Amino acid sequence: MTPNLTAGGKNLLLRALTGETINFTKVQLGNGLQQKAEEAIGLSNPLITVPLSSISVGNNYVTLTAIFSNSAVTSGFRITEAGFFAEDPDDPTKEILYALGNEKESSADYVPENSNRILEMQFDALIFIGDAENVTAVVNSSLVYASKSEFDDHTENTQNPHGVTKAQVGLENVPNVATNDQTPTYTDTTVLATLSSGEKLSTAFSKIKLAITRIINHLSDGSNPHGVSASQVGAAAELHTHSTADIISGTLSPARGGTGVTSLDALAKSLVDNGLTRIVTGMYAGNGDYGINKQKKLTFTSPPKLILVMPQTANALNTANSGFIALRGVTSLLISGVSSGDYEMQSIASAVNSVLHLTWEGNTVSWYGISAAQQCNASNNTYCYIALL
Repeated sequence: MTPNLTAGGKNLLLRALTGETINFTKVQLGNGLQQKAEEAIGLSNPLITVPLSSISVGNNYVTLTAIFSNSAVTSGFRITEAGFFAEDPDDPTKEILYALGNEKESSADYVPENSNRILEMQFDALIFIGDAENVTAVVNSSLVYASKSEFDDHTENTQNPHGVTKAQVGLENVPNVATNDQTPTYTDTTVLATLSSGEKLSTAFSKIKLAITRIINHLSDGSNPHGVSASQVGAAAELHTHSTADIISGTLSPARGGTGVTSLDALAKSLVDNGLTRIVTGMYAGNGDYGINKQKKLTFTSPPKLILVMPQTANALNTANSGFIALRGVTSLLISGVSSGDYEMQSIASAVNSVLHLTWEGNTVSWYGISAAQQCNASNNTYCYIALL
């Protein structure tokens, strides 16, 4: 059954929360009809009164234990009601019904009559006390248990309140120091040996000291104490040579016969950066475009210093075979008839009208003329070029 606080119990609990004491006195058992706890001041039909045997204080609850026999029970009954009484703080000679528990007869515990045999029975109940600090009980011959606060004070006392000695707990030979402040003593040994289970600490420490000393000395020995050879660890001999075929990665510096770079483009840039000229050749197909809005362009990896353009095939009667040569900075020139074959030069009057205009911007050179042939961009013609970078 679950005991519920009565109106008197609630009042007593409120007073206990302000510092007064709840002093449980007894338990009554009966088989009366169920009644509301908040309206009850006693049991409907109390049959036996049981003194308290013990009290256990927990968090918000106490456990009341009553041990009794059926020696005075002449007629067996089921415990359908149980009352838990406490001392009236206003009149110690009176008691208050603190809590009442009810149980259906079909599931209630049975107390047999004493005609067959005498039984000893134990009745336990969990009673709510909230945050009340002082809770006691009248146990048997008014033996009062310590209050919760007194009990907590005692269990939290680390000053050895019972005066227990080291000898009583077998610690008379143990130094009273922390584990990291102990000072073990031992005799040095000169023979390396493994640790053995059950041996004294003094023996174990002497073995450990020798082993550590040997390890420290060994680690500081730089004279190859084990006599390890180069072949044993796969190292090269102290004196050896390599061929260029052995060099398969990395960058070889110019001081050792290399380029100092990892690609042809980087090498070309390095040559230019160091004032060295590079020759570039190539070809392109003419598409018939000409004029200032359709200039022919060639772009290189670095600014060109000189460019020579000429048709791949020669025809003395076709000005489409004309080519040109120009140094960087020249912005216009007359088509001079540079060709891949012999042909008759154009008249001076015709040449005057054959002006080629050039623009030099960074790595790009562009040009245009008054016709596709003069611009070296005639359709169906292939042009070759050479540039100094």
